[in-house]
Amino acid sequence: MSNDISKKKKTSKEKRVLIASLCIAAAIAAGSTFAWFTSKDEVTNRLSASAAYNVSIAEDFQPPEEWVPGQVIEKNVSATNTGNVDAFVRMWMQGEMRVIKEDANGVALDSIGTITDATDENYKKLGFTKYNGSKYLKTLSKTSNENPDDAQNASSTNTKAYSEVMAMQSGGFLAYAPSDAEYSYTTNQETVLDNYYNGTALISKTVPANTNVEVVASNTADNVTAQTYDGSSTYFKGVAIDSDTFKPKTTGLYLFRRIIDTGTDDKYEYSGYYYIAGSGYGDGTYYALQTGKHATTDTNTSDNTVPTSQITVALDSQSNLVDHITPACKLLTVTESKVENSGLNWVYTPGTDGKATMTATYNGGTADDTTDDIAIDVALVNVDARTTGLNKDDNTKGDTETWKAIGSGALTTFYYNNDLESGDTTSRLIDSVMLNQNTTQKAYYAFDFDLNVFLESVQVTKDETNKELTTPVTPWNASTNGASTPANVNTGAKTSTPTYDTTDATEINVVGWTALS
Repeated sequence: MSNDISKKKKTSKEKRVLIASLCIAAAIAAGSTFAWFTSKDEVTNRLSASAAYNVSIAEDFQPPEEWVPGQVIEKNVSATNTGNVDAFVRMWMQGEMRVIKEDANGVALDSIGTITDATDENYKKLGFTKYNGSKYLKTLSKTSNENPDDAQNASSTNTKAYSEVMAMQSGGFLAYAPSDAEYSYTTNQETVLDNYYNGTALISKTVPANTNVEVVASNTADNVTAQTYDGSSTYFKGVAIDSDTFKPKTTGLYLFRRIIDTGTDDKYEYSGYYYIAGSGYGDGTYYALQTGKHATTDTNTSDNTVPTSQITVALDSQSNLVDHITPACKLLTVTESKVENSGLNWVYTPGTDGKATMTATYNGGTADDTTDDIAIDVALVNVDARTTGLNKDDNTKGDTETWKAIGSGALTTFYYNNDLESGDTTSRLIDSVMLNQNTTQKAYYAFDFDLNVFLESVQVTKDETNKELTTPVTPWNASTNGASTPANVNTGAKTSTPTYDTTDATEINVVGWTALS
């Protein structure tokens, strides 16, 4: 008798002014840059056996470019024997993740440091194109992309094309800007504008639609506007602007207010960016602000809004609700975590007609908050009992050719209820993989998941009459599986007395498996 071990490793103005633009812009931002999924798979067979012994994993798998919650990816996994020696086989799985999620600490605006261009291509693909020496910083794209799902709102004035910058400006109301802010926009309708300087209205001027408005910092009464700070210059005086054409010129924090109709009371939300000026209007760099994704108190806010804890709004002297804002915004940055298999919670859930599920869940580092969980569902077939004709690869497979689940949790191991004949392939064990639909964007900014499927095989031995025996796997103990794999990673099992083929009494027909006591 000789034993062989074969291993396999596998793997997004007010409600009465610009609500339509808000919806489109929010959809663009949430549906593109702010979601990123990848899936990886790797095949490695390690064999150390005598002549012509070759048992390995057979799979059919095409990973998606972007994996979204609820999306099922076909992944057919079975074992195949291309050698000339029959074998007993068992399989189990592990997983690893690389998770990038929003950093709850962010980067304070007074501690940005020296910014350089990022060199890491993986982060650059996610939009983190700048680096301050310790953190990658997200920049907002100025390139407009059409939203194909909003064709009903298409018109000569609504091209459906929105950029990340325009998405942050949605709502049409500039609620906060630097004290000396200069900016421009184009009016989308006839508008009466006040010329302010140090909080004092100098003149009012009616400008027609499609007029380019430039806000400057000097007191020139002939200009349309000047500084827009209220009273003592403590608070910025909010002003209606056009979200699509607004362009800043001055370095600093810009916040935009929008009203969300809750059905009862109006709800204010704020989004924006930190702008570092270039040479003209809008040609500088826009930095994304930290959002409320990481905050448990912001569960009902829209995507890409700044945390409620970072915005303090006061009433003016007439008790009118205006944006007397004291901001405490931070720049968006992320943390990266590598999650080993030991950091995943594996659960085996049996089903009916041979169907079952192995679910791997990463709790996001928070045991009590399920909103940041990432869950992967591995759909299994041909496990334990099944009805004739269901979940088979072809009609030649008998109902006995199934897998037996032994153990629980991460130690669940699947034993094939027959020996794997030379030149044959087992019934499938894995059918597909799905990113659980309950996984939310709060759980990640991006992540990779490697599904590692392991196979272990032991060749069948025969007695002097050429009768196949189960002796090599009676019992089949949990093993170390090589130096790189933790000991007792899979659960041991023992065989019952096998049944033999009725036409060839030397050939094993069914192998029964029970857990080792």
